[in-house]
Amino acid sequence: MVRLPGIVCCSMLMLFAIQQTSAQSPEFSFSAGAGISGLKYAMNQGSSILQPGFRAAFGYTWFINNKWGLSTGMELGYYHTKASLTNGEVFTSNITDTDGEGFEHRVQTKGYQEQQKLYALNIPLLVQFHTPSAKNTQWYAKGGLKISIPVSATYAVQADELTATGYYPNLNLEITDLPAHGFGSQVNWKGSGHYSFNPSVSLVAETGARFRTGNTRVLYAGAFIEYGLNNIKQEQDISSLISYNYATLANSKANGIFSVPAVTGNIRLLSYGIRISYSFTGR
Repeated sequence: MVRLPGIVCCSMLMLFAIQQTSAQSPEFSFSAGAGISGLKYAMNQGSSILQPGFRAAFGYTWFINNKWGLSTGMELGYYHTKASLTNGEVFTSNITDTDGEGFEHRVQTKGYQEQQKLYALNIPLLVQFHTPSAKNTQWYAKGGLKISIPVSATYAVQADELTATGYYPNLNLEITDLPAHGFGSQVNWKGSGHYSFNPSVSLVAETGARFRTGNTRVLYAGAFIEYGLNNIKQEQDISSLISYNYATLANSKANGIFSVPAVTGNIRLLSYGIRISYSFTGR
């Protein structure tokens, strides 16, 4: 288990100590990046595709010498994944009705799609290298870790058709068409909700060109990739694709695919794209 506050505090103390011995002025930076960014996982009964995402950040780099430095800062990251379920798959869960009778709640979908969106506060802890040169253009590379703390995670669901039935094993009876008690079919069904995720620790690599635009101004332009090292999926209290509503099928709540056991595997953050940074020295 990763202790995030301890890692951050130790890293800050190390960076502060290095700053006191550095002969080169630190850099402050503002950056923006875009590319493919989302939740990466395998699905047993469907597929998922990462969508475009972005990040905006404020950074601070302490230089050890004219080649090496250590960077940190704060970044807001946006992650987006689109998932779909295979038509005709049946998802079951055990439910008790209003009379206290247990039954098997069976849900089947057609054209099911789910948009998953995550905003996270990212804290990078990176080592930076750039080539020393009297010219205005240099090559740079960064690498290290990034801690991502989820801030908001939502999902929006739509299905061309949703069918819910109830199978009572003690009667060997399946109720298929009783909308007033939550059983039947509905077209153009929609729903939404919120997920909860654990913090993520990712490996980060970035490389590109460093352009001097003045005595105290530097422009960075490069490509990056970030890969999550740990599973951010949390165990859900709910274990059904939709919540059973005994009054009407239309009011059944969407729980999302992460609420259904064994549908998805481990969830990791994955991002790659381009980043532009504008930096200036403290003096």
